[in-house]
Amino acid sequence: MTRALAAASLVVCASLVAGCGGSSLQAIAHKQAKYYGDPHAAITRIETVQIRGARPGHERWAMIQMKSRHAFRVGCISAGPGLAGDCHARYLEVGVDLTNREVGLYWGLTASEVSTIAGARHASPRFRIFPDTAGLYLRCAIPRCGPSRGTVTGTCSTNARPSDHVRRVEFIETWRNGGSVNLSKAVWVVTLSRDGRVQSIHVTGQPPQLVP
Repeated sequence: MTRALAAASLVVCASLVAGCGGSSLQAIAHKQAKYYGDPHAAITRIETVQIRGARPGHERWAMIQMKSRHAFRVGCISAGPGLAGDCHARYLEVGVDLTNREVGLYWGLTASEVSTIAGARHASPRFRIFPDTAGLYLRCAIPRCGPSRGTVTGTCSTNARPSDHVRRVEFIETWRNGGSVNLSKAVWVVTLSRDGRVQSIHVTGQPPQLVP
């Protein structure tokens, strides 16, 4: 898996952990932060993930997010495949293969992107299953209402344009109903005002959370 692997192609299963390798991961993180322009960047999150499609024995990764007082020299996630150009990213997302401690993933996030995603995720308890960063596709347990209740295993992702004025966040979930080979899809669109207040929540599709 190469350093240039597009984050948009990932399918991962994430769970928060404490420590996650401790100082060794912190050292790797600060080395990457220095490489991309800020050796004094602060670590804001460390998370373990399982990546589908990785080489056997290399499925476990640590995702590390760092914050800088100025822009990192790294591109942000684009709307299409691959990485975009310079976006004045104040946050750096780094993926470390936990089998060999090698960095294989990286991309930038704008401050507006991070704060707006955080505000959108707090708009409803339903959105806690979605990642707090763009560019990751997580295996998630989607709550199911109706007679059967329980959960359905699916994929959750978050989409927010890396601009200076992010106001719209999309929470996307896909799943299979029963033994169907076709994927079902629903999108929760959260729109926020300039001061971070939630203005509207719009849903397309029929998410399991709303099935009567």
